[in-house]
Amino acid sequence: MLLLGLWLARTYIAVQFARSYFQSHGIVSSVEIGELTLSGVSARFALGPAEAPEISANRIELHFDPLRWVPFLTEVRLVEPVARVRVDDSGNVSFGSLQNWIDSLRRQQGKSRYVSDDLAVSLKGLRLVLATPARAEGRTVQRLGRLMRPHPGKAAPVLFDLVDEGGLPYTQFRARCVR
Repeated sequence: MLLLGLWLARTYIAVQFARSYFQSHGIVSSVEIGELTLSGVSARFALGPAEAPEISANRIELHFDPLRWVPFLTEVRLVEPVARVRVDDSGNVSFGSLQNWIDSLRRQQGKSRYVSDDLAVSLKGLRLVLATPARAEGRTVQRLGRLMRPHPGKAAPVLFDLVDEGGLPYTQFRARCVR
């Protein structure tokens, strides 16, 4: 009877585990599990502030090795992910509220016993919102050129110049328009 109860509650337990993990790292998260099987899980998720998460996906699929007793991640597939990053004048990329967590992952020694050395990651339909302070014409042209550079199988990027009314972003936008 206990095993049946745990089996029925496994989705709730998985959601609480994920939320607790991100909360322990100071990250606001939203996780909705769609399917949970012995060899994987699929869900919707968002990490970062609810009104503008730094990363989200309509669907994340995690695939585990079904021949192991403990979860062992072998593949991650993100479907229609959206990432919001900021690039400073020096070219450093930041994921806002996620940056401290990402930096802590980089500092970890060794590998996780729960993740394959040959982890496969797929980003299907990636959308990227890139915020960068750019007044200098040369830097702007160089960044846009990198995005527009053709590559086999690469979809044509769509670029938007979002501007706040007033303040520094507006001043930089006006400077770009004058040239």
